[in-house]
Amino acid sequence: MVWLVSQDFWWPDMKLDISAYVQGCATCQANKNFPGNPKPPSFPIKTNQNALPFETITLDFITKLPESDGYDTILTIVDHDCSKAAFFIPCKETIDAKGVAALLAKTLFPHYGLPRRVISDRDTRLTAKLIKEWCDTLDIEQNISTAYHPQTDGQSERANQWVELVFKSPVARTGKNCNRTGLQPVATGPAVAVL
Repeated sequence: MVWLVSQDFWWPDMKLDISAYVQGCATCQANKNFPGNPKPPSFPIKTNQNALPFETITLDFITKLPESDGYDTILTIVDHDCSKAAFFIPCKETIDAKGVAALLAKTLFPHYGLPRRVISDRDTRLTAKLIKEWCDTLDIEQNISTAYHPQTDGQSERANQWVELVFKSPVARTGKNCNRTGLQPVATGPAVAVL
């Protein structure tokens, strides 16, 4: 930012003034991820070097989003061991365990089959009796952490931060519905599927 301003302007203590201005921007500070913040020690889950895509997945929800086409939540599914690819599936915050199972059966399983391991936080939709029975019946290992616990499900938390940054920043500036900002097609890439 200093470089951009210094192309046309100069004044004493310019760098300090620009830094103070940027730090005072409410939109930037509310939506920006600060990776330099102190983090607790990491105890990551070991990856399987020979894993197939979506053999180990992380599940998480992004909630409290502005409503868009009747949806206010995104289910995040990240491939933990192989490709680090992600699916972002719109849903409602009121979705229950049966609804989560239906979304997985509709979007993930037809393409990649059943996972061998599911990593999630303690969200009641992901720890419900139905999901536990489903994992037991299908011989899927379930790893559960505490909410916002990056040592266990850091990949899904990082994917969530990226999505929140992409979708919330334009909404905060324009006050418009996510679909009306025109950014949904931009949020795709080689390792991302926005459904």
